Amino acid sequence: PGPTGIVTAAQAASAVAALKAEIAQREARGQGEAEPTDADGARAQAEKDQVAHQELVSLRQRAAPFIELLERSAAAGKDVVWGV
Repeated sequence: PGPTGIVTAAQAASAVAALKAEIAQREARGQGEAEPTDADGARAQAEKDQVAHQELVSLRQRAAPFIELLERSAAAGKDVVWGV
């Protein structure tokens, strides 16, 4: 990521796949975790909960418009360009 860049139509499919993989990994990490059983575990869980509350918008929500842009651009055979 940077202030300027280009994702070519040929690169779009792999960029979308990478974004979707990261979304899946983040969502998987947030599921099926054991409850803390001691004071240290409770403290770690409290810190984790605080971070979760700070991230009010998930990566899935933030990335959705960009993924759609990449998919549409690839279908039209157009590159995505910003800051150039």
